[in-house]
Amino acid sequence: MENSSKALLIAGGVLIAVLILSLFVYLYVTMHNFSNEYNSNIDSQKLQAFNAQFEVYNGRTDLTAQDIITVVNMVNECNSKNSDGDEITVIIPEYNTSTNRFNFMRDNIAKYTCDSIEYNEQTGKVNYIHFIKNT
Repeated sequence: MENSSKALLIAGGVLIAVLILSLFVYLYVTMHNFSNEYNSNIDSQKLQAFNAQFEVYNGRTDLTAQDIITVVNMVNECNSKNSDGDEITVIIPEYNTSTNRFNFMRDNIAKYTCDSIEYNEQTGKVNYIHFIKNT
């Protein structure tokens, strides 16, 4: 009788230990998933904030040369800070040669349109911004 009661106490202790171990594993998995989801949300918010600074120009038809120079300067700053090799390219037909840059900046009357913004398929970041001169 004495041995059977000790066996029951040992079995009960083992069951309690297994339950506590299972609880710790469950808590670890739950916290790990929460942490991953939180980090994913932070990354998503950073991506949206990064893209938003360029998306504000998308589809606008009233852009001036100063607006485009502002975008070019933002792109240059982002490209210089970029560590993953994913650079942004701005395409402006009238601005591509160094001889036209001065004339481009002096042209305060011309209006431009941001007709497309393309995104990198892997990172989701803005990859290309294309401007055209309104006629």
